[in-house]
Amino acid sequence: MTNNNNKKKKKDRVFTPNVILGSSPGNYIAGVNIDTPEVVNPSGNWINYTPEHERQNVDFETSACSCFSNNDAREALFTFLVQNGKIPAEHDQWLRDNGYYKNGKINFDDRVPAMYADITLGVGTYLWKAAEACRKWSLPQDVLPKPRTIAEYYDKTLMTQKAINLQAEFDKRFKWIWFWDNSLVEGLTYSPVVGTVAFMNGNNILCPITTHNHAVVALNMDKQQNFVVIDDSYAQQFKRYCLQGFADYLGWKLLIIQNDNNNMDKVKFIRENDTKQVRNKDTGAYGVIYGGQLLKITPERAGLYMIDREARGLIGKLPTIQVSDADWNLLWRPSPEQEGRYF
Repeated sequence: MTNNNNKKKKKDRVFTPNVILGSSPGNYIAGVNIDTPEVVNPSGNWINYTPEHERQNVDFETSACSCFSNNDAREALFTFLVQNGKIPAEHDQWLRDNGYYKNGKINFDDRVPAMYADITLGVGTYLWKAAEACRKWSLPQDVLPKPRTIAEYYDKTLMTQKAINLQAEFDKRFKWIWFWDNSLVEGLTYSPVVGTVAFMNGNNILCPITTHNHAVVALNMDKQQNFVVIDDSYAQQFKRYCLQGFADYLGWKLLIIQNDNNNMDKVKFIRENDTKQVRNKDTGAYGVIYGGQLLKITPERAGLYMIDREARGLIGKLPTIQVSDADWNLLWRPSPEQEGRYF
């Protein structure tokens, strides 16, 4: 005989560890391998732009705090941009027409990126893996039928072609970039900051000294009183943590794509800029035009590239051409969905 009380306790468990600490080589770092993003919100206070409170353990524990927190950061940033007139009217209308608003707020689906974030139940995943999944998936909340079990929640075969097509349309209008912030005070001027804490509930300033095991998003900080206000994906939404209790600062940048005015002549550009370096001024990526095509230079190949430039006698001889992200993709990608070649 099943004990229903025990079953309910398991389903509504207060907390399950669900983030893995660490990063991946080649991650973007603000001001290092990505430009320092422009200041979006000089006050660093995002509390007035918080999204719908969504819990990660309503029907079952998803262990997806890293995806919920990344989405909370993106939703708050998006809301700020909408309310400050930074989103083109036609883009905003497209979002409304396609179900991206819920109760008047932008709301991205948490389940879909979780499906692609390599999450292990009861363990979680890395922040950078969740960020990568969120970068690739920006679909409206509940875009898929509600799952009945945790197995269905993570079942990629339940992904629909309609959702995939909708994502492709989103990608024609917006592009997300994530990066590691150098500090919390700096990062909060770019976007809400995703980070890690040791899970705890309470209304006082929380400062646990145990290992960090949970991902949340920072909305504001008070340096004088030494605390950060965070948005959590469990029952208690807002909490205050001491500054030393919040770590691993991850930020977001939204690029808005407006291709109607993009009249670049790709063939002419490639021909006129042969052997020159090209820099994506929006993302900080570098490339070089060799053999009639733009080749992207990865950090791992940068040293070999410099040796090649020296051998060609080109170091310091030619200007670096600055292009927008839209023009970069036109130059580098054979098609919108296909990556170009690398040096």
